[in-house]
Amino acid sequence: MTLRPALLSALFLAGLTLPAAAQEGLSVADTRAWLISVGAEVGEPVVDADGKHLQVRDGPLNWRLAFPGCTTAVCGDAQFSARFTAPGATAEAVAAWNRDQRFLKAWAADGAATVQYDLILDAGEPNAALGTPTALWVEGVRRFAVHVGFAVPAP
Repeated sequence: MTLRPALLSALFLAGLTLPAAAQEGLSVADTRAWLISVGAEVGEPVVDADGKHLQVRDGPLNWRLAFPGCTTAVCGDAQFSARFTAPGATAEAVAAWNRDQRFLKAWAADGAATVQYDLILDAGEPNAALGTPTALWVEGVRRFAVHVGFAVPAP
């Protein structure tokens, strides 16, 4: 389908006249407080060249919740990630993971494997915005750690 120039112009101008949408998302402070409330060990928020992020310790696993590109008090998206240096952190293991898994995606480089999961943060209570994605992340990152030989399966 090809849009005619007049229709394309009309769509563009209509977009310029739309009312501003309410800012959606969560603050890093609210996200940190929520993670602590559900039992995570969370460091103080960090702001560096990569943006804002939180370091989380989950038993033997360490992972990061980053807010890439967020320059305001409220962030609209986030990314969980974890990096593992382990014997099984190979391109072949990562390819098998990516083939068989739907949500967490990984890559291997320099003898390590990184896994990540992106999410959109809806406005509202942190539990509603973070509950299911965090549960999916925690379960998935634990399986990934086992997959690459960083951790042993739980009994």
